[in-house]
Amino acid sequence: VWLGSERGLVHVASDGTWTPTAIKEPVTALARDRNGWLWAATSIGLLTRKPHGIIERIGAAHGCGIDAPRLLVELPNDQLLAIGTDENGQELIAIGRELAWKTYRALPDVHWDAAARRGSGAVVMGGGRVYTISPAQPNRIRPLSRDGMRLVPVTSSKSDWSIDPLDVQTPPGAMSLGAAGDSLLIGTKDLGTARFKDGDARPLDWLRRRPMFQDATKLSVACASEQDCWIATGGRRAWRWMGEGFVVGGPDQIVHAVVRDPSGPIYALHRATNEIDIRLSRIDGATWVPMPKVTITTPGATPEVSFARFASSGSLWVGLRYREGEETRAYGMAIIEPASGKVTYHRTDAAPASLPIPLGVIDADVRGDTAYFATSEGIARLTGGEVKVWSDVELGRAITIAANGNVMVATPKGAARWDGKAWDFPPALRFEINDIVATKNGQVWMATERGITAWDGHKLRRVDTRRGLAENHILDIATDQYDRLWARGPGSLTLISQ
Repeated sequence: VWLGSERGLVHVASDGTWTPTAIKEPVTALARDRNGWLWAATSIGLLTRKPHGIIERIGAAHGCGIDAPRLLVELPNDQLLAIGTDENGQELIAIGRELAWKTYRALPDVHWDAAARRGSGAVVMGGGRVYTISPAQPNRIRPLSRDGMRLVPVTSSKSDWSIDPLDVQTPPGAMSLGAAGDSLLIGTKDLGTARFKDGDARPLDWLRRRPMFQDATKLSVACASEQDCWIATGGRRAWRWMGEGFVVGGPDQIVHAVVRDPSGPIYALHRATNEIDIRLSRIDGATWVPMPKVTITTPGATPEVSFARFASSGSLWVGLRYREGEETRAYGMAIIEPASGKVTYHRTDAAPASLPIPLGVIDADVRGDTAYFATSEGIARLTGGEVKVWSDVELGRAITIAANGNVMVATPKGAARWDGKAWDFPPALRFEINDIVATKNGQVWMATERGITAWDGHKLRRVDTRRGLAENHILDIATDQYDRLWARGPGSLTLISQ
């Protein structure tokens, strides 16, 4: 086994012995052909270790004009493709075998991000596009194209290779490239790996961060800063996003929700897999500090959280439900006072001193001293300690209070709207909605089976796979204090900045 690192090239024998080599410069890529030639992209150029152990630098004398290689791809017939720059920073592509090479410049110029072997040649990615490099066909007449590209020989007069664009919509954050059979694989920073079939412009499917979405029940997001956010999906573990990607954080437990107090602190509702009680912790940076006095209990062995919202009083409102066999049952609401650890349950069959919140509460939103609930019995409003229920809006899935004060409810038949006097169903919003949230700029966002729909009270705007979503089936959405939208699909998480 050969290992390349910042400290050079090392050989690892079958007995585990590590042996340094004469290559001490940082190594960014390695490749080996079937004849036993080992190739290394290093800080001093392209180096090869011949089968008998002699190391030689491949340079202009061999037809290779690359001084700073960074990508290597093995090609058929023991050929190698190298990508890098010359001493002036010019992007170049070199293809050769052993000590015979040819160097090409791609026109128009582009910075190449990734490359991989495919068929008789290679695929390369740069400038937001994917191209195929293949042996040149002498009698081929290339069609004119606005986004065409040419390989111009630098160290010879004849071009043995040609480059052509592939009709592939590169996903956001594309970083790596691969090929397997008739599939093209594009790895991204945050979305997972997109798989394209031959001739398809859009991904056939995605290979994703399965742990983030396995057993997911509800998306929640809480941000300490614009580039530091905690994400929970109701499954095992929470995830911390630091602007560049996701890392697992917090205890190895089921994390039902994360929620930010408007005054700044972030809290998490979680439980151990062998416990039936939900507990509360305060998140301080990467540290989770348990609140020992807070314990939430529901019937059944599998409690869940349907929502978590802070009221203006500083209390945390938590929607409860539990599983009974294959059925999920709502269980009212718990109000937590984080400062004291006091927990009070509120539902129609609770103690007389509690608020008569319908037992079947599904979602809630709070504005000042007024709260609205989507419940299995209709829409409920709590104000001044009194609850009013409208039963004419049925099957509410989610509820939000818009910037103009209107209350919007997501239902299978569309969005219901309360303008302070009456409920109506705007004709433009009569489509199935899975979730609904409002942002401070006046937009109402809806998760649907066809992507995300934004409504400003007059016009609809759709966001789907053609506009950057990883998938059209969106299950739920959440917002943060920066008016950004987070959207969860069955296997993806998308961040939308307005």
